[in-house]
Amino acid sequence: MGEVIVGLKVMPESPETNMEKLKNDIKNAIPKGVRLRGMSEKYIAFGLKAVDVTVTMPDSAGGSENVENALSKIPGVSSVEVIGTGLL
Repeated sequence: MGEVIVGLKVMPESPETNMEKLKNDIKNAIPKGVRLRGMSEKYIAFGLKAVDVTVTMPDSAGGSENVENALSKIPGVSSVEVIGTGLL
């Protein structure tokens, strides 16, 4: 079984969201067996920023759904969107 790299965009609920706390919460919410490879803030508009998250995980059934669900449960997160996937 190979590994998959997944890029996700995590949108906060408002421009007032504490981005450092959000990034820390993302680190803590990554499910077991998934490795966090990178995280960066991306300016969207009108002071709103998103967090781009890159993870790697085993190529298995269900894909990135467990990561998406875990990140969407973080307080202050509006949405989680897969922005790219690929095999390693």
